[in-house]
Amino acid sequence: MIDVNNTKYHLIKGEADWLRYSGVDDFDGEKFIWKAGKKALCLHDEPFIFPPIPGETAIELNQRRGAAADQFGMVYWVGEDRKTIFTHQIGQANSKVRKFWQPSMAKPRPCDPGDFTPQPPLTEPDWQLGSLAITTEHFLIAGIISEPGLLIFDLYANGAPIHMSWQRPEPFIPFDIAAAPDGGFTVLSRAMPGEPFTVAYVWFFDAQFRLRDPEPRSNTSVRDDFQPVTGAKREFDVSASAQGVAMYRNAAQTPAINAIALCHITTDAWLVLESSASGSFIYYYYKDKQKGDPFKLDDPFNIRAHVFTFLPDSDADTPGAGRVFVVDSGGNQAFAFTLTSDPTSWELRLQEDRYHPIQLYSGKALITVLGVVYYDSGDNWRNLKSQYRPRFERKAEITLEPMNSHIFDCTWHRLLLEGCIPAETSVRIETRAANVEQQLDYLPWHKEPDLYLRHTGNEFPFQKSTPNKHTGSGTWELLFQAAKGQFLQIRVILEGNGRRTPQLEQVRCYYPRFSYLQEYLPAVYRHDSHSASFLDRFLSNSEGFFTMWEGAIANAQLLFDSSTIAADYLDWLGGWFGIAFEHHWEEKRKRLFIRNAITLFNQRGTKLGLLNALILALDDGPEEHLLLNPEDIACQDSGQCHDFGFNQTNFRIVENFLFRSAPGVVFGQTEASSGPGVTTEYIPWEPGQGREVIDKRYRTFLQQKYSAGSPDWRLKLNQAWGRDEGDSSVINFQAV
Repeated sequence: MIDVNNTKYHLIKGEADWLRYSGVDDFDGEKFIWKAGKKALCLHDEPFIFPPIPGETAIELNQRRGAAADQFGMVYWVGEDRKTIFTHQIGQANSKVRKFWQPSMAKPRPCDPGDFTPQPPLTEPDWQLGSLAITTEHFLIAGIISEPGLLIFDLYANGAPIHMSWQRPEPFIPFDIAAAPDGGFTVLSRAMPGEPFTVAYVWFFDAQFRLRDPEPRSNTSVRDDFQPVTGAKREFDVSASAQGVAMYRNAAQTPAINAIALCHITTDAWLVLESSASGSFIYYYYKDKQKGDPFKLDDPFNIRAHVFTFLPDSDADTPGAGRVFVVDSGGNQAFAFTLTSDPTSWELRLQEDRYHPIQLYSGKALITVLGVVYYDSGDNWRNLKSQYRPRFERKAEITLEPMNSHIFDCTWHRLLLEGCIPAETSVRIETRAANVEQQLDYLPWHKEPDLYLRHTGNEFPFQKSTPNKHTGSGTWELLFQAAKGQFLQIRVILEGNGRRTPQLEQVRCYYPRFSYLQEYLPAVYRHDSHSASFLDRFLSNSEGFFTMWEGAIANAQLLFDSSTIAADYLDWLGGWFGIAFEHHWEEKRKRLFIRNAITLFNQRGTKLGLLNALILALDDGPEEHLLLNPEDIACQDSGQCHDFGFNQTNFRIVENFLFRSAPGVVFGQTEASSGPGVTTEYIPWEPGQGREVIDKRYRTFLQQKYSAGSPDWRLKLNQAWGRDEGDSSVINFQAV
């Protein structure tokens, strides 16, 4: 844009501009970041890290216990003895912790002696339980770590569990179980803490508790043992045995991933949490393939993971979006990460401005219950609360790419910054200018004056911009002191107190300077270079205000055009017509009225004017139905459009005289024909007369109205109603 003095400006606005001018590919690793929600550049967030308590020990992995919640808010978890399953209703104050199952319940009743010999009594099973999961089909899956197998509880039937033993040669220790959205579940098998670890496996089960492959494989054809003497050989397909996924960091199968937890994002996408001496990582898998690079939690956040869970985003357009919550081994807080994923890629981003405190954590689990994350504190389950605790970098320097004025020895004018600079924060500007771009790197930085908040708002005409001194938001300005050259480079220094940050929405750098000293004052004022420089800058302050007013005068026509006037001034322009708009009218409706105000005022007192008033006030799309063209007006003037607008709008005007019981013609012309249009109060129709009477009267009315001496009255009727004209002997009605 160019103002009235032909002064131009460079504009930095939006994430793409800040990336381009700051010379970085993205904001990762930088001390500044673009916040899409605020539409501003800010100091980079820092997570709030709960300081370690002296003498407090970290939570060990062997403190983990299986836990899961069903769709009704019932939480189930394994007790400290690893034998008992407890349950508790979330959200009910009177709900008490009770035993759901223990091995003594699995002991069958004593058997009666058989016909031959008595059966030996069965002993109580010595099962050690590990992880739990509840499928979408309402089955509780409990992993047995003392011997390879699973217990399956039908929570609807509430009966004894089904013991499913592991019959394959591979080791099976269900350390963690995650329910899949399709009704199945996935098992993480690995050695228990304190035992030698070799490799972890992930096994997939369908909704019928059968092993399945994450990626379907082709069947193998096998010849039948019995073959016909003649003809084609008989073969049948045998499905290949399902295989688990061995957890390795690379295709060379070295080293193994020390997986400690897993959770499903979708049926085919799942996450794996690793915690080892080399750090804590999250891996993303789609079906049986690892996608992308693992996300390292302890760089730079120093998170030593203990357990995690996934909370899907119900408002997201894609199913692979949500938040991942990770509990640190300190047990005092959880960290929330925003997850976006698809079958080929994924991204985790820490929510630095959120703090999730944990109190008296027992280390059992972290679960989601009815869309809310809970953690255990003894036998109680507490809601994981989120607190807004913003923390920011204290200082960041942004060196912008050089700006080219294409003018030799250009005097750069001023810099305007839209944004917010709260108390205890600051934005400092440093510049250097040269006629050769390569020389900029060898020039020192020149500190510019402090920014000040413009009390008149921004410099654009007819754009309301009210500054707020208390919050520091508005348009900030400074005048360049000695920026002279074709190229200008700016360094922006952001500073805060760690709890607040400046917010830069956009920057406008004006050039060249319109000098009152050069344009209006005699040459004698320019003889002394030092005084001339001061006078030039002093007059430039006034030039900024005068230019704004001159621009408003030069663009005054914008205020009188409904298509160009700013939305804030529509009520003012409507006041020129003596109109007070309804407060709920949107901007588009106001502009439509002002644009057609003269036509609408000329229609006052007419049926067409009343119809347009209704359309303008009540119609959802008034610009499509407003009747303003000359044909509409001609129809209204001719008096031949008494049903005008019946098919075009949702409104139909019925004049009051049409409801008189006896039209005036009855009293003046005794020979008038009878029919619905001339029915008097002396010949009323009653329901007892049946429909034949009223049908006859209606047929007579239509003949009188549309015949006009022509036998093709049916054709005229169809034409008047906009019906098919093909058959004049038929009157077409719309279906009801």
